[in-house]
Amino acid sequence: MSLTPKFVKLLCSLLTHLKKCTMRLHFPRSEGPLYGALLRGTLWEHNQEITFSFHPLSGNENQRSKTQSLVEECFMYTNLTTTWVEDGDGMIRISFDNDLDSSSPVGRGCYRIPQRNATTNLQSIDPNTDQPSPEEAFIILHECGHICGLIHEHMLPSRPDHFNFIDSEIQKRYGGFGWSTNDIKKNVTRFYKQRHLENCSSFDPKYEFPAFLTYEGVGTTLNTKLSDVDKAVLTMNYARLKPHPRATNWTVSFAADILGVDGELREKIVSSGDPRDIRKYYTEWSTQQMESLGSECIVS
Repeated sequence: MSLTPKFVKLLCSLLTHLKKCTMRLHFPRSEGPLYGALLRGTLWEHNQEITFSFHPLSGNENQRSKTQSLVEECFMYTNLTTTWVEDGDGMIRISFDNDLDSSSPVGRGCYRIPQRNATTNLQSIDPNTDQPSPEEAFIILHECGHICGLIHEHMLPSRPDHFNFIDSEIQKRYGGFGWSTNDIKKNVTRFYKQRHLENCSSFDPKYEFPAFLTYEGVGTTLNTKLSDVDKAVLTMNYARLKPHPRATNWTVSFAADILGVDGELREKIVSSGDPRDIRKYYTEWSTQQMESLGSECIVS
């Protein structure tokens, strides 16, 4: 991918966004015991209707169409209903202000934002194209993950052993963007405590971390589409008893296989017909995984 001025601007925006928020979507990986999480108290009620709207006078038909299409794609792995309403009236109110960073509150955090304000901003969505570019898909899907209650996975207590940051390199890189030592600790190198998390999934970071930032030389790249782990986490936490017509293979059983859920709790999950119990059993299973890794011993 060439480093066009537009893409460089996007990367700078994402770094600023990483400094300001504590949310996440996924990036596919294949090694080791890997786990991620959802922030406690932010998840929506099962089968809840989530109303979406665009902020008044924000975005043209192209920007709105691209956004609505990807929102619907993300939410079809949940039991939540998305309803689009008149400008400014939604629980989620989307703007396209290029002078602001892309951002969104985690899950029900949108309730804290005054009705007159947008809850979600999408920067750098091209008004002149009718199909999302890879960079635009990244932005929109990332913020959709936040809306669903997902947090940035590099801040999890279970960050894998083969993904350890080199402090001097982290200080040099993010200090170069004007971040203080406290900013870097708060937004890059700190960990959540397990008690702050609802449940855990695969470590699947959405942000790009160059390999030179880790002792093991393991880096990550931007992801521009939902991974199977993303879909499985959404399915487990918002279980549809009948899969969406556009995702017929995404049953609870299939999601459990993707995430490696096993044993007695897998049987309870697969046999349950109640989304509340499925989330509860999945939370119990993922908590066991965290405890087996000794994640509670990590100090945030």
